[in-house]
Amino acid sequence: MDSFFLNNSLFVDEKVTIMRNEYKIYDSQGVQIGVCKEKRSIASMALSMLTSKDVMPFRLELSDARGNVIATLSKGVTLFMSTLKMHDARGVHISTVKQKFGLTPRFEIMGVNGNKLGEIKGDFLAWDFVIYDGNGNNIGAINKKMGSLVREMFTTADKYNVFVSPDLNDEVLRQTILTIASGLDMIFKENNK
Repeated sequence: MDSFFLNNSLFVDEKVTIMRNEYKIYDSQGVQIGVCKEKRSIASMALSMLTSKDVMPFRLELSDARGNVIATLSKGVTLFMSTLKMHDARGVHISTVKQKFGLTPRFEIMGVNGNKLGEIKGDFLAWDFVIYDGNGNNIGAINKKMGSLVREMFTTADKYNVFVSPDLNDEVLRQTILTIASGLDMIFKENNK
């Protein structure tokens, strides 16, 4: 497992770009340790101008400070509920995050053999999420950090704090939690931008 995933606290800062999403990732000391960039084809960019962004597929590549891709997160075309697939640095599928129906956002984290590894539960506005392991223990959180009123009204960039329990030793869950904030932003916030 890459040392990036040993962090227990991250700050994810979305950067506004014209056609692609980009998220700079900082450790608890404020040092940039990675970047998560959306990879899109020209056809996908053109199609996204004609249809709702939440329907469109996406692929996010998480790179460490040296520029090495350490994980990818992808979503196919979505009509109702999103499914995200997580792959490690070698491109091996390690987990699936499936959206479940409810009044508030809820996702199940599934292993490659279909076993439930955990659950993500969000608030009504999809700003704050609590993450639980398969036994219902709180193992992490993702919280939207509010900017100034002017920034919130006139820009489309979001910021998130991501926390993982220092006691979490499950590598797949740790990698999934530390990568998922950008994916949640793409699902819930991008259509409003």
